[in-house]
Amino acid sequence: MKSSLKKIIIFLAIIFLLLIYAGLRTHNSHNEDQVISSEDQKNISGEKGEDKKNFEIEDLSHEEKKQIEESLGYEISEIKHIKFFEDEDYIKQEVKNKEGYIIEDISEVKNVVEFNGDYYQSICDNKENEEVTIKLGEKKFKNDYMADLPIDAKIISNALGFDVKREVLIDLDLDIKVEGKTFATASLYPEIDSYDFKIINKDGEVRKGSAKKLVGVYLIVRKEQINEI
Repeated sequence: MKSSLKKIIIFLAIIFLLLIYAGLRTHNSHNEDQVISSEDQKNISGEKGEDKKNFEIEDLSHEEKKQIEESLGYEISEIKHIKFFEDEDYIKQEVKNKEGYIIEDISEVKNVVEFNGDYYQSICDNKENEEVTIKLGEKKFKNDYMADLPIDAKIISNALGFDVKREVLIDLDLDIKVEGKTFATASLYPEIDSYDFKIINKDGEVRKGSAKKLVGVYLIVRKEQINEI
């Protein structure tokens, strides 16, 4: 009788230990799932942050379109203003200015469209009787500067309050439809804030400099029917 009771107690003890072990495994598994889930959430949040748009597309009024047509000297089929969002406030950078350069007499002209400068253009010569598409994807634009002497760009950036070497990458993800037997061009013209200034060294010598800050681009589409001979 004692032997049977002892066996029952041992059997129950084994079952109890197995239940405790199973509970621990379940708890650990749940914690692992929570860690993975949390990490996935971080990755998703990161991806959402990376996908955040750094621009917005605006329509132009009829009067604004006419003004740009007059500047270009031809009629426009479609036009959009792509406005870049401002970055965070510029933080001045540390720089060794051994020459003692001073930037002064800064003049600024805002919202200048560079029709004669560098721009992107896609061309479609659609000679068939079918509709085709011009696809506009990622495009890179950048700020720029010029100076009449060798000078660290950081000195100019600190004086003007923005990074004169900053690059802006935008993913337009736009499709432009081109009807049959049509020649079309889709051009992106930079819109800038333009700066001129003087550079003075420690000996009092004066040189000139200029810079441009990208604030947007204009998408201009031109279409012409192809006349068959």
